[in-house]
Amino acid sequence: MLFLSQLTLGYKDLQVLKISDEYSIHRVIYSLFEDYRSNAEKTSSVKSGFLYAEQKSNSIERRFLILSDRAPNIRNEKIGTVITKKIPENFLKFSQYRFRLLVNPTIRDKNTGKLKPVIGETNISVWFAEKSVSSWGFATSDLNVTSIEVLNFKGKNGNLLTISRAEIEGTLTVTNFELFASSFAHGIGRAHAFGCGLLQLVPIYQ
Repeated sequence: MLFLSQLTLGYKDLQVLKISDEYSIHRVIYSLFEDYRSNAEKTSSVKSGFLYAEQKSNSIERRFLILSDRAPNIRNEKIGTVITKKIPENFLKFSQYRFRLLVNPTIRDKNTGKLKPVIGETNISVWFAEKSVSSWGFATSDLNVTSIEVLNFKGKNGNLLTISRAEIEGTLTVTNFELFASSFAHGIGRAHAFGCGLLQLVPIYQ
């Protein structure tokens, strides 16, 4: 079972919670969920069980969409306004969807083995279209890279983190329903902890 939540932080919330960068957002959203992973699992590939993406941002309000495998725990938290609902079982049974996605586009350097960002709208579009079919269970059309940004902020231990993030919109056609459902539930690409990877879907009724 999956849950979809909307978190709205008003002006006072932003001030009280000291929202200033991506790590402060990460801290607030992660506080809504008990972490069932061990320390070893946290440093490995075991997922947190939730994804999030920012929907709206201005000086007086910020709004986030959260997908999770458990409902957020807000009984003892005074964190904005949270509205949660269960995702219907048939939501992932459609053949086509309109989608929006914030994604961290990266490739592994063949010489060094290190990850590096995919640069430029055309390269990001090609990367995403190829990965969609091979890794995520869907084919794409009408792709549009609406924004590209580089985020620089300090992490938990004060170390500097840099993440490239692109916003992509378009239409997808499911080619592998099992893989597509896994991609939706577990996220696309990397940097899930900092607002990347959540497929925001609107079914296309035929």
